[in-house]
Amino acid sequence: MSNSEGLVKMLVLTRRIKMPGIVETMSEQVPEVKIAFAEIEGMLKQHLNVLGEANWRVISHAHNILNGILIVSIMLEARHIVET
Repeated sequence: MSNSEGLVKMLVLTRRIKMPGIVETMSEQVPEVKIAFAEIEGMLKQHLNVLGEANWRVISHAHNILNGILIVSIMLEARHIVET
């Protein structure tokens, strides 16, 4: 008999971004934020490879920029077959 057992992990990734200058608006910072998200995506892929052979998938995420740091919290789920 086998049961499907879900494993859940929380992963938090960060990347410093350039703070907008006095004359810059947040909309002018969009290219920098896009680059930061692309780098976070690359880090996520690396972490998924390190986690192993399980079929990991993102089930939830949240992000925030605080004091010039992009913080992305990601909830991952893996499905394993457990023989009983």
